[in-house]
Amino acid sequence: MKTIKKVIIILPVAFALVLFIRINNGSVHSNQNAGPTGRTGAPGESTCAGCHNQFTVIDTMGWITSDIPSSGYIAGQTYTINATVAQTGVNTFGFSMTNQDGSGAFKGTFVASANTQINGGGAYMTHTGSSTAGNDSKTWTFDWIAPSSGTGNLTFYASMNAADGFSNTTGDQIYTSSLAVTEDPASSVQDLNELVSVEIGPNPFETQININSELIIKEYEMFDQLGKQVLYNKVQSQNAGINTSQLIPGVFFLKITFQNDQSQLFRMLRL
Repeated sequence: MKTIKKVIIILPVAFALVLFIRINNGSVHSNQNAGPTGRTGAPGESTCAGCHNQFTVIDTMGWITSDIPSSGYIAGQTYTINATVAQTGVNTFGFSMTNQDGSGAFKGTFVASANTQINGGGAYMTHTGSSTAGNDSKTWTFDWIAPSSGTGNLTFYASMNAADGFSNTTGDQIYTSSLAVTEDPASSVQDLNELVSVEIGPNPFETQININSELIIKEYEMFDQLGKQVLYNKVQSQNAGINTSQLIPGVFFLKITFQNDQSQLFRMLRL
């Protein structure tokens, strides 16, 4: 009878211990289905290390990539964004991403894919519960629709978790990464084709560009793909010739300002 009593006493304790572990494991896994908002490492935000804080956060460049060209995004265009995290020996991963303009506001529109989901009212992209598995690394791919013209430069921020798989917040390594993108100068200049009749040529060009306009040309400027001014001249005529012999081959933007202070931008190719 003594043995039976001992078993009766021990079993409830063991059952309570198992139940405690299961409950705590469930709370730890609360972010497995989606990364938290406000934890991307962006200015004014913390990272996932707010909970997974055993190790120092590692900032890694190049883990956010996109097909946004070096000349910048065009308003309303759709681009592909990739978020990657890698750590040898790890097979469980997660991430949370946002972007910010100069004032700290999210811009554009995230479009979720099969292995991602939108969070935080549209300002965050994160993993799904079924997209955390990987073999030493994990990449999530989704789309982003560029915001309206004049938005300016943006930076994407992400916090990534390489989890040890032991269902708690210890043993997980948190990474951060960022990607700065510019707005294409052609995206933020008003199209005046219907207002001003102007002929530009040749395009592509080599050593000379000719301008013929129905309005008096006040001045012209040329910019490279980084927005740096490479040519400038005052005109005060309806015709102008631009010596471009010193320009290297590549894409340039020719901005013409007319006497009424209206401007028009042309994308030009130097051979």
